[in-house]
Amino acid sequence: MRKEDVYEFITTISENSYFNFYLTDLDLINIELLKEEFAFDYRRYYDSAIDLTKIIHFRGLVATLLYRISRQLYLLNMEDSAKKFSTFSFYFTAMELYYTAEIGVGIKFNHGVSTVIGARSKVGNNCLIHHNVTLGEKNGRPVIGSNVTIYPGALIVGPIEVSDNCIIGGNSFLDKSLPENTIYK
Repeated sequence: MRKEDVYEFITTISENSYFNFYLTDLDLINIELLKEEFAFDYRRYYDSAIDLTKIIHFRGLVATLLYRISRQLYLLNMEDSAKKFSTFSFYFTAMELYYTAEIGVGIKFNHGVSTVIGARSKVGNNCLIHHNVTLGEKNGRPVIGSNVTIYPGALIVGPIEVSDNCIIGGNSFLDKSLPENTIYK
């Protein structure tokens, strides 16, 4: 994956849209870091080298790539550009991965529609998140450990910690911390 490939992909998916991307802002991101992080995400879907023509088939991959770009822009104090990429991602994928959230590598979103990873939420590595999941505000933000699976419709709120290797059942409401290896229904 080269910077030119990312430019072409962004241009292609934003063609005929209301969003005016400043592709020159992409010159400032660390393409090697983007490739490294996104490679872990990509391998959760495909067992091959990154091919940007394939990611269009999985909205979770598109949202993850645009999140990683917007996150880097945010960390470079380019919040307006980060907002543009983040907002475009929401409109294009129906998923909101807020650029101030910290999302580990190897994330996989099954279906993804209506998923919200709210501002300042944290998600560890190798997590599987299904559609219509919300990580959000209730006097603080949740911290999700690594290797966590969250099934459809789960609502996880507040300053809680879901430790590693937990499973959160579908349509559950969670506002308390969980120790490692917990199955929460």
